[in-house]
Amino acid sequence: MKLQNFKPGGVTFRSDGWTCVEMHSSTCSHCQHVTEFPSLKKMTDYIDFCRSCMEEVCIDRPGPNGTTIPGCAGRPCRSWLKKCDIDEAVYRQKFYGSLTEY
Repeated sequence: MKLQNFKPGGVTFRSDGWTCVEMHSSTCSHCQHVTEFPSLKKMTDYIDFCRSCMEEVCIDRPGPNGTTIPGCAGRPCRSWLKKCDIDEAVYRQKFYGSLTEY
């Protein structure tokens, strides 16, 4: 059985009606931010990999008015699914917290 190479990310096509630009893209597994980058060779300038879950994560990116939006690289590993599980548990505790079986 031949192992296939896994190439992270996807491809995005941008069009203004006359020209079409192909960009590579990646979704952060911690916050679901989509990052676009020009080529796979420059991928590590735009994203990083989490050392715990080995998934793609976003790095600091420019924000409005010259500010910087912090990325998920270098933070503790909290995947999107783990965050959803925590939110569901908090909701269940609030909603069903006072109910007990007799």
